[in-house]
Amino acid sequence: MEDSSSTLLGHFFKDSAAIALCCSAYKLYHKKLAVCLASLVMDYCNKLDKASTVLAFNILLHLFPKKALAQDESNEIHALFELTLKKMHNEFTRVSKFGGGSLKIMDKLTISQNCFLEMLAMQPKTAYKLGFLFIR
Repeated sequence: MEDSSSTLLGHFFKDSAAIALCCSAYKLYHKKLAVCLASLVMDYCNKLDKASTVLAFNILLHLFPKKALAQDESNEIHALFELTLKKMHNEFTRVSKFGGGSLKIMDKLTISQNCFLEMLAMQPKTAYKLGFLFIR
């Protein structure tokens, strides 16, 4: 079962930029797609292989163009970006409660952490704002 679902997701996530562009025409799907992909990327205990997780993260990255994030923070892209970061943090916290120390889980944990750090690096101001919120 693990191989078939990973292969299927790998097939659909192969052209991550094309999928993000296809969905970006429909603003209705942005929030749902971003939240689902954030959960998928941060859930390192799931049955997906590492390649599918990275491909899902690539789609997530393409939902947030750097030009739109460089503009003022009042636009809807910033609100969606902040929501996605919150979802990634909450999902990582939820999954981390269960733990696990196998090598397979540790590899996927490293991938999830790196994905989260890369998202935080896209917009440091928002990252600091959320960081101080979650520290309290």
